[in-house]
Amino acid sequence: MPEANNNFDKVIYLLKLFIPICFIPFFTKKTSRYILLVPVLINILTNYAYMYDINFHYSFGISAFLLYLTILNIKDLNKNTLIPLLSLSITFTLVTYYCFVFPAFKNNITNYINNKNDYKIIKEALNKIPSTASVNSSTFFLPHLSNRKYLYEVYYHDNKTDIEYVVLDMRYIDELDTLNFYKNNGYNVIVEEKNLITILKKLDFVKKQTLKR
Repeated sequence: MPEANNNFDKVIYLLKLFIPICFIPFFTKKTSRYILLVPVLINILTNYAYMYDINFHYSFGISAFLLYLTILNIKDLNKNTLIPLLSLSITFTLVTYYCFVFPAFKNNITNYINNKNDYKIIKEALNKIPSTASVNSSTFFLPHLSNRKYLYEVYYHDNKTDIEYVVLDMRYIDELDTLNFYKNNGYNVIVEEKNLITILKKLDFVKKQTLKR
């Protein structure tokens, strides 16, 4: 989990949030409206770096508050102020998109094209897990496994052995300790694609569930 070394990234994040809307959320004399800015603190008062990275989904929720507050404040602005601000807002939005959002989007597309076969292998492996299964998975596989009955993230599950399947993203070396733990605690490897994905299953899991019934 990446952590902040200083507050510089957070300042840049705030600028990316407010510059495209020309800081209009602050253009009000109605102090009650400032409560709509409180959700921004959720993303700032943390050391979880993805929370204050504009390229990740954690900004979607607070963006709705900022957009609503911007609309409220725009109604109170006179035309002499409004037109220049909207012109600047459009300009800043385009610049922000071109400089920060588009490069990340382009990198994702390029990465997919260059590794299309690897993604196909991973998808086929994940599809082997039944929808009724309980699964403990590495972070980046969670969306694809979202329709499983019980789904946990490896980082937060603390190596518990109360699930049927364990899915590890072997593109990252930090999963090796988790792999060894489960192999030593009753789990067998049923899928192993080198440097891509490993799936383990607790072979006696179904028997235990049957006995409980």
